[in-house]
Amino acid sequence: MLKSMTEEFTTMKDLIHGLAQTMDQINPELEKHHEQVAYVVYRIAQELKSDESLARSAIFAALLHDAGGVTNEDEISLAEIERKTEIIAKESAKLVTGIAGAESTEWLLERCQTAWPVLKKDSSVTMVQQQLLANAIHLGDHVSLMLHRNIPALNQVKTIISAVEEAGENHYSPELMEIFRKLAKREYFWMDLLYEPEILWQNFSFDRTISLDETANFTRVISRIIDYKSPFTAMHSAGVAASAAELAVLCGMSDTEVTKMQIAGLFGNRRLGRFSS
Repeated sequence: MLKSMTEEFTTMKDLIHGLAQTMDQINPELEKHHEQVAYVVYRIAQELKSDESLARSAIFAALLHDAGGVTNEDEISLAEIERKTEIIAKESAKLVTGIAGAESTEWLLERCQTAWPVLKKDSSVTMVQQQLLANAIHLGDHVSLMLHRNIPALNQVKTIISAVEEAGENHYSPELMEIFRKLAKREYFWMDLLYEPEILWQNFSFDRTISLDETANFTRVISRIIDYKSPFTAMHSAGVAASAAELAVLCGMSDTEVTKMQIAGLFGNRRLGRFSS
């Protein structure tokens, strides 16, 4: 691979913000929901002392766990998403299938709505932490969906704790339940979760710079979400990107410039709103 393709190009934080904003546009009901789930996963990963790479994959998966819902031709409601959680999670996993470096994210997405009694028996992975973080997405989803924007955060804590305890080990691992009980005692956890879940971008090490190739891989995920927003644009961005790259080659552009043209092509339909009504 040419050196210019692996040199620093942008930051992980900028790309993550782009992904979070893309997910917010799927449905107004889901605004901040994916960042809230990611925030819960981030705090749990901290308590587990998870490897940074695995924690990052889990946060990506948390942001993407409802992305499969955009494959529906009509705008999907929050209620419908919750009725089809496992189906949508598996559709979400398909969005990252075949993208270099997204293997852990794909695994987490496929299992992020699986109850712990089933998940703990999954022999496809040997890392217990990976199973726990998949289960953490399930827990974060449950907690976020019970939060109401118009009710003070601390006034909701008892109700949410009761609901999680009722679900208990039928859904969540005993270790995860203990971590949640610990987090639930911290007022800042609830304040951040409801009002400022994006604070996790300040605390987690997403500031590392990434290469042009890594950026291209990441933008493929976002472009798939954009394309799947409408049946009329399925794989459209990929086609635009391929055409743009071929034209760039014919124009004698460098490898770096060709990759930049691919990235621009992948965002050809970046305005999700044009298909949202």
